[in-house]
Amino acid sequence: MVSRSRRTATRFSSNGREAKAAIVDLATLKTLSKVPTGENPDAILYEPGQREVYSFNGRGHSATVFGAASGNVTATISLPGTPEFAVADPAVGRVYCNIEDKNEVVAIDTVTHRVVNTWPTTPGEEPAGLAIDPAHHRLFIGMPQ
Repeated sequence: MVSRSRRTATRFSSNGREAKAAIVDLATLKTLSKVPTGENPDAILYEPGQREVYSFNGRGHSATVFGAASGNVTATISLPGTPEFAVADPAVGRVYCNIEDKNEVVAIDTVTHRVVNTWPTTPGEEPAGLAIDPAHHRLFIGMPQ
């Protein structure tokens, strides 16, 4: 999974087997540094409001947050299950993430780095895709058939 920072000429990738996220120079495609994450990082997201990167760690049931410019870890957020995909809404300071094995979506406050709300997706199961309409702050959740 790759995410791009709009403020820098870098990209970010999650390296699941290493339990790290890489910061890659976009011009040279060289790895600048690697950031330790939780176990099995998968989805990765740049959050422009705080200029941070969120690595969602599947087997680690957590999110690792680090500065996009510095690569310094600022928080590790415990999640109630296996994260699948995430979207940001910087206008309200939230990151939303599907928790696939619990049939939930969590809302994370981007300032405090805490889960501030959890919503069930039932009767839908195993939420996978996630999108946001930022103009109306509405989430769209995809469920497999």
